Amino acid sequence: MRSFESVIGLILMACLTSCTGIELAKENPLNLKLSGTWVLDVEASDASPDLKNGLRERRTRQRASRDQRDMQQHEIRGALGSGLAFIVHDFQVLNADQIEIELNHDSMGIRYEPGVYRDVSWGKRERPLWEVHAGWEEDQLVIISTADRMQVVERHQRRDDELWVNVVITADREERTLQRVFKREH
Repeated sequence: MRSFESVIGLILMACLTSCTGIELAKENPLNLKLSGTWVLDVEASDASPDLKNGLRERRTRQRASRDQRDMQQHEIRGALGSGLAFIVHDFQVLNADQIEIELNHDSMGIRYEPGVYRDVSWGKRERPLWEVHAGWEEDQLVIISTADRMQVVERHQRRDDELWVNVVITADREERTLQRVFKREH
């Protein structure tokens, strides 16, 4: 049964990349330079989302009479039932104030501040939760991450001394697009 699920997953990923028309190259076709330190331009960027409460930033109403313990249990159950909790944790570009990129011919390392280091290799890779397909589409570095009924598509594009990161999140039958703009630190 496990191999059947793997085959279905590969078919879905193939359909995703072929149906959307995305053909990702393993080589940087325009020799774009993304390496360096990039600082968030708060004015040009969308606000950091609170995806724990849904893509529409829904909040559940809480009764004043409910004690703190009941509220915490409710929040935990909601987070565990939502794919959005994984997205908040795994895609730190959504909350980063600064990123440092090390770009190689076959991969990229990104240190998020605040956050952790992320390593991305060109091609398809299996991660603990995500299947990641990364590569180049013309002047954009594209990272497509899919998991059970969730998808995050990141498009990194350099515009002079700015790095535009467009993030499209699909989870819990909702979709949201966020734009993060970073300026090169000199």
